[in-house]
Amino acid sequence: VTGPFEHWVHSHEFAALADGGCTIVDRIEFDRPVFLIRAVASDDYIRTKLQETFDYREAVIRRALEGAPAPSGS
Repeated sequence: VTGPFEHWVHSHEFAALADGGCTIVDRIEFDRPVFLIRAVASDDYIRTKLQETFDYREAVIRRALEGAPAPSGS
């Protein structure tokens, strides 16, 4: 698989919760693409955007599992 990052490792950790549910933890390692200089896309900026993406994914999954419609937008 190829993509814009020089290095990208994405793994999942699933853990059981006392109430019978579970939690998913995403672990991501990345190296910013060479063509993105620090002024354009800092590691903090990329982390913020990734967090927004995973927050949205969490909302979609939660709503799907609860039987509610998915939120609009991205």
